[in-house]
Amino acid sequence: MGILDDAQTSLALYNRRCVHYNLVTDGVYRARREIGDPLLPGFQPYLIAGLIGFDMRRTMGGGDLYSARKASFRSRLSSCLEDLAGDLRGLLDANLATTDLAGIRPAIENVYCGLASGDLGGEKHFDVGATKILHFLFPDLFIILDRNAANAFSRHHDVAFRRGTQPGYDAGKYLECLERARGEIIQFPAARFGSLESDTPVARIFDKIAFVVGEEV
Repeated sequence: MGILDDAQTSLALYNRRCVHYNLVTDGVYRARREIGDPLLPGFQPYLIAGLIGFDMRRTMGGGDLYSARKASFRSRLSSCLEDLAGDLRGLLDANLATTDLAGIRPAIENVYCGLASGDLGGEKHFDVGATKILHFLFPDLFIILDRNAANAFSRHHDVAFRRGTQPGYDAGKYLECLERARGEIIQFPAARFGSLESDTPVARIFDKIAFVVGEEV
């Protein structure tokens, strides 16, 4: 049994229930294509908009989130991305279906930990937000990991998440989920998996399905 066992049905269910999330990702992907380099400062407002659209507003602090003033969310995000720029640039061409994750594991651990730290979450860890930022930056590589997806990985792959609102996210578990997702995509096989929704990044197809599968746990 795996997360992708009934992939087409789960994907169709997600698309019927979660039109608002699809509209958000479509807008972020479009901006990413137009800007070209997702690490340019001009893409940061779209990262912020994506986070708000994906229900992260209450965890992002107060004030004008788009302001570049010191201590604003955008200022903190900009500083964090600047600090992680070396590792982030090394991930630009990576793809969940085709990249050997072992070779980029240190970079993934570093960027996950940097984004999940209290710097972005107002002194609270920002793990779910970190995976959303990583996905918006690199939608072919990173899945979004929230409570539903954590439930799916716990049930189908024995990833050691707890049940409840705080499943115990960390970089090691996120990497384990990426490896498990990659394994299922490869077995699908990858070419046919991508054709499930040809205009959607592979990692996004997977996390849509995981969201539905985890919801049913």
